[in-house]
Amino acid sequence: MPAKLFAPEAWQRIKDTFDRAAPLAGEARAALLADISDSQIRDEAQALLTAHDEAGDFLEPARREAPSVGQRLGPYELEAHLGGGGMGDVYRARDPRLARNVAIKVLRPRPGDAEAPARMLREARAIAALSHPNVLAIYDVGDDRGVPYLVTELLDGETLRERLRRDVARPSLTEVATWGAAIARGLAAAHAAGIVHRDLKPENVFLLRTGEIKVLDFGLARFEAGAAGAESSAEDSASALPIDLSRPGRVIGTAGYLSPEQARGEVTTAATDLFALGAILFELVTGERAFPGETARERMRAAQEREPPPVSSLRAEMPRWLERIIARCLAKDVQERFESARDLAFALEAGLLEPAAPPGPQPPRLRRGPWLAAAGGAVVLAALLAWSLRPRPTAPRPLTVGAHQHALTYGGYDREPAVSPDGRFLAFTSERDGTSRIWLKQLDTGSETALTDGEDRGPRFSPDGNQVMFTRLERGKASLYRVDLLGSEAHKVVDDASDGDWAPDGERVAFLRPVRPSSGGELAVMATERGGGERELHRLNARPQRGRNITQYLRWSPDGAWIAVTGLVNQPGAAQTVQLVPAAGGPPRLLQPLASTGLISAVAWDGPDAIVYSQASSVSGNLAAGSSGRLVRQTLRDGVATLVMWTTGSSVVVDRWPGRGMVFDLRAQRQNLREFSLDGAPPKVRSHGTSTDRQPSIAPDGSWVVFSSNRDGTDLDLWRYDRGGGVSRRLTDHPRDDWDPAISPDGRWLLWSSNRSGTFEVWMANADGTNPRQVTNDGDAENPSIGRDGAWIVYASGVPARAGVWRVRPDGTDPTLLVPKAVLPEISPDGAYALFLQNREPMVATVGVVRVADGEVLPFEISVKVHRVSTVLLGRARWTPKGDAIAFIGQDEAGAPGIFVQPFDPQRDTASQRKPLVGFHPERLLESFDLDDLGVVVAEPDSSSDVMVAEGVQP
Repeated sequence: MPAKLFAPEAWQRIKDTFDRAAPLAGEARAALLADISDSQIRDEAQALLTAHDEAGDFLEPARREAPSVGQRLGPYELEAHLGGGGMGDVYRARDPRLARNVAIKVLRPRPGDAEAPARMLREARAIAALSHPNVLAIYDVGDDRGVPYLVTELLDGETLRERLRRDVARPSLTEVATWGAAIARGLAAAHAAGIVHRDLKPENVFLLRTGEIKVLDFGLARFEAGAAGAESSAEDSASALPIDLSRPGRVIGTAGYLSPEQARGEVTTAATDLFALGAILFELVTGERAFPGETARERMRAAQEREPPPVSSLRAEMPRWLERIIARCLAKDVQERFESARDLAFALEAGLLEPAAPPGPQPPRLRRGPWLAAAGGAVVLAALLAWSLRPRPTAPRPLTVGAHQHALTYGGYDREPAVSPDGRFLAFTSERDGTSRIWLKQLDTGSETALTDGEDRGPRFSPDGNQVMFTRLERGKASLYRVDLLGSEAHKVVDDASDGDWAPDGERVAFLRPVRPSSGGELAVMATERGGGERELHRLNARPQRGRNITQYLRWSPDGAWIAVTGLVNQPGAAQTVQLVPAAGGPPRLLQPLASTGLISAVAWDGPDAIVYSQASSVSGNLAAGSSGRLVRQTLRDGVATLVMWTTGSSVVVDRWPGRGMVFDLRAQRQNLREFSLDGAPPKVRSHGTSTDRQPSIAPDGSWVVFSSNRDGTDLDLWRYDRGGGVSRRLTDHPRDDWDPAISPDGRWLLWSSNRSGTFEVWMANADGTNPRQVTNDGDAENPSIGRDGAWIVYASGVPARAGVWRVRPDGTDPTLLVPKAVLPEISPDGAYALFLQNREPMVATVGVVRVADGEVLPFEISVKVHRVSTVLLGRARWTPKGDAIAFIGQDEAGAPGIFVQPFDPQRDTASQRKPLVGFHPERLLESFDLDDLGVVVAEPDSSSDVMVAEGVQP
């Protein structure tokens, strides 16, 4: 739903105000407007009146009868009128050709502006070319019997203005910085395309229910020379009504968010949008306008002449780094603002990151490397600024790593702890005997016993402590069961459900249920009723991690008001949130965690107004790669997150032990590289230590191997080892994470995925890591590879709206979707085909092949059956060096993982020719691999997990 959009009632009030004020002039009109308490109604009416005075009566055309609900506009069926604005009406519509819902904005005619439809078409083409996750997507533009219309994606959520007006607590500072970074990334994409927004304000920023941000309404955009849709007179290309309150030169935009140069009617640049974003951040943080005033003229004069008060004077807990960023955006002098929106996004994202070591006075670690030599001065300065402005956690003082921690279990496969309300028992999930069961430990005596038969996980004690509820997997489907502590037979509670939790009254349960059929992993948050039956509370767009079934968790608050859901965005590096779903129904509230990245655990409630969770310290904190973790307490009232303590590993579940401390599972993870020779010689150990070395990629000449590793800290870098001497050295050196390496078939280029720009994008450099440059502007681009001809790079996008396998030119142009809902692609050596992985049915992974030139999916397909549930990424595949076969990770009939190889024929099934290659050891796992004519290099994960307690830690 586009911005500059008003509910029908609000638009009626704007028109009524105009009707009353239009006949008046001077002080009479000013007095009437001053009586309007709603600033939005007053501002929009003032804008219409100003334009009316300049251009004559335009309101009558605007009153012409709009298309009716039920009619067709072009191929679109109008289903509902969503609202109206100064330029037209917006409808929810249905596109029957693609079976999808869209939003349609119908342009109202204005006398003397015959060019408006043509200008709208040029602007639509320019914005549509952006294809950025933080910019409203435009699908179509057309004209039906003289009625111009614009078709966009249909959004579910609210504008930031609506968010500010709701009677809720101010956004947390983490939310503000995360939203600001997303807006800046959208602006960066527009600026790179030569487009300046010029009307950025809270009304033009949309907050989706999923937590994502969209920049809307480029109706006043300025197109610079060379931009798609640019006009000869770029500054006058606005398709909406200008505001002119200061001088004969036209002033484009909204008073209160206009930069000083914009208010003076001067030519606008990208710096104009950064000023407006600073004003938005100021308002989000303080709840007040940066440049207030009763009239538009007063607000414009304030932007030119007055400095807003320091944000710390209006919000006590304001971190210095965020205050300085806002102040820099609002600098009167263009040269004192951030040099680009990309730099601003980087500063905001970097400010949210916690240092990798326990907090304390430490000098910044400036590591020398290729990235530093190749980076521009502005980026380097932004990085240094972000470090100096990084947030410091507040009291209580965090404990040092490992302090007051000791193990409660020693099985090595123990996780998901739950402590009984009386503190006497510990229930946990364990695979110590080869089967996932619920185990029970008496905390006073230390005795342990298996409580269930399996395959079970996720225990939760009933409020009276007499029963344990858990999730059981049966023939690929999960259901909720309960069992008495005495170990009686388990009874089913809810069918087709996972991760349940008890209501405080002990009579109801909440649970998650997959929506079938689902597009993109939709989950329903459900609750049982006291009198029987079930009720859907909310639907979640859960994003499972590529190829892995990482669980989503929910926890019911002790007062029964909220159900906290985590684990929704499991792709490492994606923005993390806690969704608070009202138990009584209604839209959820998003709670941004301490840092924007790093997977977060299930929460433990600390009373009705605070939660405690564990968050991994980097994107490597997932099932594939380990990292340190931090225990965080966050309040619901103001969203303030406080670091409680650091841990030596990441966790998936935390719980409170009444009177004793915090209990959590601690996952210690490492991976090492081994190389199998195809001539039967014993395998060679290529790395052996506590680091996570994975994702090997062999150079075309076979002399060296590149891999990702966290061996120099918690962030990931790319390393290489020489197959002859085994010597390792670093190829990339950046404080953000670099992974997913690939080498071009000619050996010239190194490709990988990195979040150094704020989100994971495809990067490309010389084979030695020098001269890196960003290729994509996707929002979550990973697993890149390039063919021998260098024509296309193939990668996977994790952005929900366009998840799938894409191709893009090495210069970042022509991004094209090849296969929706597919992951882990690899282009064939000749560049003609790309393999991909999909999970279309439970317990079966599918390796498919698509033709890169035209996106045709071939009939050839490899089916990988799951014989035993495992954390191994079954189906992960590679092309053989000649491209005549595909190697992939599978299981033998006993469930042992190994690598198979199967000939590739575009037109026929070759399953009968499938052969085992290496592996299939029951005690060894395979996570990733690469192969050539000399052998196979595999990454073998070795993990352990035990339940820990932090004695005396009370958040």
